[in-house]
Amino acid sequence: MPKQGILPVLADLYNPALVLLSLVCISLPTRQRKWKHAGLLLAGFIGIAVIAYGIRYLDDNNGLWMRFGLDYSTHTATSIGMVIFLSFAAPRHWKVLSLSFVSYALLMMHLGYHTAMDILTTGVTVALLGAAWLKVLNQRDVDAAERPVGQPQGS
Repeated sequence: MPKQGILPVLADLYNPALVLLSLVCISLPTRQRKWKHAGLLLAGFIGIAVIAYGIRYLDDNNGLWMRFGLDYSTHTATSIGMVIFLSFAAPRHWKVLSLSFVSYALLMMHLGYHTAMDILTTGVTVALLGAAWLKVLNQRDVDAAERPVGQPQGS
């Protein structure tokens, strides 16, 4: 083990654990044949990934964070995105999920992966865009639930 022991391993396992939890949350509605809800959850998950990696692409090609002496944190982007997604998919667990993200952010700083400003600027950007995306999807889910079966949207 490296000098810091198990901490880097825990940091490396955090995002994959969130992905696994996300996939479980997406699959749960299918057990009750709630295909539309599962599809909206999948769209939410994919949208979060597009936001996190889309901003990474923009930053790589335009040096957005570098202009301010910062580093876009893909680890932060994906983790905050998935924490927001999981809080959307399983709202009663938002406190534990939020605490897990704060712990992960502190761990990344302790390990020297990113600064507090890297994490804060990345996290706020992805959180705002991700929450807006999930709000749009949630409204579609609510609209679908309130429509009589078989009635098309907008009727």
